[in-house]
Amino acid sequence: MSSWQHQSEASWPRRKKDHQVLFVVRYRDQPDAYMRVPPALANFGASPPILRAALERQALGEIPPGEIVAVVRAR
Repeated sequence: MSSWQHQSEASWPRRKKDHQVLFVVRYRDQPDAYMRVPPALANFGASPPILRAALERQALGEIPPGEIVAVVRAR
């Protein structure tokens, strides 16, 4: 490895680890959407607070509109 590569890699800003949890929002008649939620909200799996978060994000336009049939935790 050249000294330029070593210096360049060392100067890259380090990313903080993302601790959010990924959920899949399943719709009746369209492709799935994905959303990330804080771990404190995700502790109980696909619970009413997760569905509420999906509906809020839908209202904000962060995920597509449509009839949500399920919200499941991605593995």
